[in-house]
Amino acid sequence: MQPISSEEKKHTILVVDDEIDNVSLLKRTLRKEYNILTATSGFEGLDILASCEEEVVLIISYQRMPGMTGTEFLERSNETHPATLSILLTGYSDIDAMIDGINKCELFQYITKHWDSSELKLVVKQAIDNYQLSLTKKSLLKQLRELLYTTIQAISEALDEKDNYTHGHSKRVTLYSLILGRAMNLDTATLEKLQLAGLLHDIGKIGTPENILN
Repeated sequence: MQPISSEEKKHTILVVDDEIDNVSLLKRTLRKEYNILTATSGFEGLDILASCEEEVVLIISYQRMPGMTGTEFLERSNETHPATLSILLTGYSDIDAMIDGINKCELFQYITKHWDSSELKLVVKQAIDNYQLSLTKKSLLKQLRELLYTTIQAISEALDEKDNYTHGHSKRVTLYSLILGRAMNLDTATLEKLQLAGLLHDIGKIGTPENILN
């Protein structure tokens, strides 16, 4: 038997509602295409997110639940799983819930509680496609960043080779700068800029004749 490739594995969706019938209906509607996890309260949903070894791509939550509303649950889940998309199922009159969902939970979409199965499947597919696109963008950005650092390191080494007296100087400046930056509790983005500046601070040497440098 051939192993299942990563592309063939079903994405995992968490469905949250205090009414068992609603949970069962959502599971029946989506289980053919997706791996469905279920919870009957926001608290149980948070526990599942904390303990689940699988990557939860999408959360579908009803709004009106005792103890913790859907928007409260999605707001808390977004703090720990910011990449996970969310859909809120709500009644026609829950305007405040819709506004809270948009402002606090970064909702992908909200759907009225009397949803149509074809409409729900379409919105879920759009959410999954959006998630996949986001992963692709992150992967490309990571590759570009790695390419940038490789190129900069090559330039830095070329600079040091041009001036034997200061061979390794750019790397040492970068190392000491990062040590000081971490001691100053600089954030990651600033440290990355500091690293680039350290490696390239002598870039002017690359066009300077050796008789002037020496």
